[in-house]
Amino acid sequence: DTLLSQAKQIDPQFHIEKVIYGGALWPEHRKKWLIETLGIKTFHSILAANDGAQIGYQSPPLQGVEHYLVDDYNYVEIVDDLGNPVADG
Repeated sequence: DTLLSQAKQIDPQFHIEKVIYGGALWPEHRKKWLIETLGIKTFHSILAANDGAQIGYQSPPLQGVEHYLVDDYNYVEIVDDLGNPVADG
């Protein structure tokens, strides 16, 4: 049992409205369980550096590893699987 499962067992009315987490990809089955069980309405990721500011964020319709880029404050180079820069867009 997870801590959230136990909280729901103790108080069936327990719910969480928003989850904002730090960039790691959540398995879809786990995310679905959390949304259905805890009534989560907002479930999004934020990418940030521990010594800097926010780099990217999610809002509908982005999911999974897709993020909007905060390019006003960051220079981000997107590369392919071999580390080669990809074209704009």
